[in-house]
Amino acid sequence: MKIVAASMGAYTAVKLTKFYEVGKLVLIVPAIYDSTAYMVPFKEGFTQIIRYPRSWVRSDAWSLLAGYNGDLMIVGAENDEVIPAGVIEKLYASAINCRRRKIYVAHGVSHLIFTQLRTRNAEEYERIMGMIVEILK
Repeated sequence: MKIVAASMGAYTAVKLTKFYEVGKLVLIVPAIYDSTAYMVPFKEGFTQIIRYPRSWVRSDAWSLLAGYNGDLMIVGAENDEVIPAGVIEKLYASAINCRRRKIYVAHGVSHLIFTQLRTRNAEEYERIMGMIVEILK
């Protein structure tokens, strides 16, 4: 199975590695949450949990990725106002048993990474898309 997930979908994608054999995983500007947020309905406290400073540190994503042995690509954005740089770094550092792992941080863009790259830096946009296609082969 191959999964490409962005932002809020990234945590769910990491959780799926616990239940399914995922051979290829691409996480784009990935949001990672405190484990307690997982079972909380979106409009009933979820936002309060994930907005707590550094709540992502208390995620089970780190142990799940430590057990992941497929191919992983993480795409971050240098000026992401939503996802802290520490999330991107910890994702990569946690994925110690991957067959292949790659991290790429796009320069000069925010959480709207592909929207901005398409208009500001088509060359970098194509480079990232090429890396994603390569890891999914």
